[in-house]
Amino acid sequence: METTVYLIVVDGLRADFGKRYFNGLNRWLEEGKAAYTKLRSGLPSDSRPSYALIATGVDGSVNTITSNGSRQRCPVPNIFGLARQKGLRTGGAMYHWWSELFNKTPFDPATDYRQYDLERDIQDGYFYNADETPDEVIFEKAREIRAHSRPHLLVIHPMSVDYAGDNLGGAASAAYRENCIRVGELSHQFIKEVMAEEPGAYFIVTADHGARDQGGHGGDSDEERLVPCWLLGPNVRPIGEQEIRDQRALAPTILWLLGLDIPPHMTVPPLTHLFH
Repeated sequence: METTVYLIVVDGLRADFGKRYFNGLNRWLEEGKAAYTKLRSGLPSDSRPSYALIATGVDGSVNTITSNGSRQRCPVPNIFGLARQKGLRTGGAMYHWWSELFNKTPFDPATDYRQYDLERDIQDGYFYNADETPDEVIFEKAREIRAHSRPHLLVIHPMSVDYAGDNLGGAASAAYRENCIRVGELSHQFIKEVMAEEPGAYFIVTADHGARDQGGHGGDSDEERLVPCWLLGPNVRPIGEQEIRDQRALAPTILWLLGLDIPPHMTVPPLTHLFH
């Protein structure tokens, strides 16, 4: 049986807000249907370096993506390309920086917002460039991609939480809290739908970085760097651990779940302890 992995990266979601407001996932944790840990993101705690770290398992000192202004293709092998090279299908509903990192740069919104190319690392992708794009649109595009190509690896990347943290008053704002609640509900609903059709699928719900109460991110505080991580699927151990893990563990964990070899540059071990 083919394994599928769904990775939901909620942009800008702080760990404490995830535990407070992602009620559906936290209920699954209480019911023994999920595992939970916290991850420490890389530095700087900004979006483009975090996307690159999540996908390559190494930080900017190795993958060369050191700021949001790093517009080059990421030269280090990534989870999409490694899966594609082994004949697996990849897809995503994502911010356009993922396309620039792993498909083509610069991004042309006129031609690149919808891509289907089996020779690219993210083979079936919807890429948006408006930060205020509603999360509902992102999840609907993910459903379309899932129906179209049935990827083995599908990444879903909603932006509203980060948009509120950067533009609507920071993590202390009502907008940030409300967007956390809404995207938590959207994530829970999507996972429920897929689980009903694919009981053997794996799900990881996490974030790229956090947010300061007063707004923004990029620094070394726990507010900016600690993000939640829920894992669901076959053989998940129902534990909510207090230890903080390294965000670089995500890439090898995804490859391990897909049954792929972990390349030597990924030196942080996968989160195998969260599975039986």
